[in-house]
Amino acid sequence: MSYKAARLAQLAAVKEQPGAPGPERVIWQITRACDLCCQPCRTRILDTPSPNELSLEEGLNLIEQLRRSGQPELQLTGGDPLKRTDIALLVMYAHRLGLPVGITLSGTPRTTPRLVGLLQAAGLNHITFCLDGPTADVHDGFRRQPGSYGWTIDGIRVAQGIGLPIGIETSVTPATIDSVDAMADMVGRLGARHWQVTFGGRPVRNAGGKLSPPTHGDAMERLAALQGTVNYRIRITPAAYFVGPRQGNGHASPWHPLELFVADNGAVEQWNSGRSLGNVRVDPFPVIVRRALQPAAEEAVAGS
Repeated sequence: MSYKAARLAQLAAVKEQPGAPGPERVIWQITRACDLCCQPCRTRILDTPSPNELSLEEGLNLIEQLRRSGQPELQLTGGDPLKRTDIALLVMYAHRLGLPVGITLSGTPRTTPRLVGLLQAAGLNHITFCLDGPTADVHDGFRRQPGSYGWTIDGIRVAQGIGLPIGIETSVTPATIDSVDAMADMVGRLGARHWQVTFGGRPVRNAGGKLSPPTHGDAMERLAALQGTVNYRIRITPAAYFVGPRQGNGHASPWHPLELFVADNGAVEQWNSGRSLGNVRVDPFPVIVRRALQPAAEEAVAGS
C-alpha cells in the first residue's frame, strides 16, 4: 500500500471514532524558524528549522490524536509558520479530520496572495495577525522590528482580499497598556472575527515587565465588559503571574478555557502558564489532556 493510500485509510478510521472531552484550543508551534527577531517572542527564534521539531509524520499523528481529544480548534504558530514547507499538508489533514484550523502570523513579506490562497484552498479557516498597537510607533517600538506594522497591515489586506477571515492578537504589557482602548476600536475597524488579548507579553520571556495586579485586573474587567457590545469575540488570557478570582497555578479559570501549547519539539504546557504537561513524543495526547484537567477537577471538588 502506498504512503498516500495508507494515510487515507488512517483518515477514514479516525473519522469513525468519536471525540472525547478536551481543550478548546491547541496552539502548536510548528517551527521556530523566522526571518524576524521580535522582542516579545515567546522563544529563541532560529534562522532555519530546528532538526528537533516534529516531523510531518509526527505532526499528522498529533492531529489525529487531537481529533480524539474533543476536536479542539488548532492554531498553528511559530516562529513563522509559513517557513514550514509542509504547512499546507498539515492544514489540509486537520481540515479533513474536521478540526477548525488557523495560523498566527507576524507581518512579513512572505504573506503573499498566492501562499495565503493555497492555504485557504487546503482548508484554512482564518489567520490571526499579531498587532500590538494601533500605530507603527507603538507596534514597531514594542516589537523592536521596524516595518512590522506595515507588513502586518499588508498581510491583513491580502487575507481579506481573498475572503479569508482574520483575527488580531495583542500583547498587553506596561509598554502597550495605554493603547488597549484604541486597539479595541481598531480591531472593529479592521473587520476582525476575534481579538486574542494576551497579558504579560508572550509567555516565558514576559516581555515588557509586569502590570500591577490592580491594573491587570481593571484592564481585564474592561475587556470583559466589551463582550456583547462589539462585533467580534474577545479571548482574554491572563498573565501567568496574575492571581485574580479563581485564577492561580496556571489552571483554567472563568477568564479563559483550557488551552494547550505544543512546542516545536513536542513539549506541551498549559497556555501562558509555563505548567509542563509532558511531550507528545512520549505521552499520548489524551493522557496529556487528562493531566491538564486533573488539577481543575481537584479544585472543583475542594470547593464543593
